[in-house]
Amino acid sequence: MLYHSTPTERVNVPNRWNQKMWNKLNSYIDANIQQFKAKGLIANQREFTIKSSNNANINFPLEHSIDQIVAKGHTAPIFLYRFDFDGKFGMYKNDVIKSQLIDARYGAVHGDDLGYIFNPYILREALNRRKNYQKEWMVHDRMSEMVARFVKFGNPSLEDFQWTAYNAESDQKQYAVIDESFEMKTGSLMEPHSYSFCKVVYDCLYYFNCTSIEIC
Repeated sequence: MLYHSTPTERVNVPNRWNQKMWNKLNSYIDANIQQFKAKGLIANQREFTIKSSNNANINFPLEHSIDQIVAKGHTAPIFLYRFDFDGKFGMYKNDVIKSQLIDARYGAVHGDDLGYIFNPYILREALNRRKNYQKEWMVHDRMSEMVARFVKFGNPSLEDFQWTAYNAESDQKQYAVIDESFEMKTGSLMEPHSYSFCKVVYDCLYYFNCTSIEIC
């Protein structure tokens, strides 16, 4: 459920006082869960909740904000990356929430990239036993070099990795994916169905445009 028992406890969005809207929105969400499951896009409601929460909190706001900036005529290059590397410099999975993890599936946590730009939280250990952290130091070296190149030249590209700006082409989004290997991808940060779902919910909650939730 996206809302609580009393209006004052609801999420802080402009269109939060319309009970009829919340009922329709929850029906829309339930319908999408069933559609996504039928198409094999998710395994269960838990997976939907995890993915949707991640997209709603991070991916969609980021991508939508950049799209709005570009749409208003911003022409300076915007360099966007998605950090996917799951290494030992990631503090949350390896320390902060380690005891709370239900499973150990591969993937980064929001903020993991900071450990590969600045000093990792296990700096002394990683320096003393560099052989045990070869992949981590490789990603760290490349990430820190890209940041330095962006600061100095306005372009984070490396000699062996050409980073194309997000807004280099008017009809195609482009972003870097940072993992053990670096690559460029086109399109949305999210899967197409996830972006469409988030956009419908966003338009309804923030701009009172709830036309799409009528169609389940």
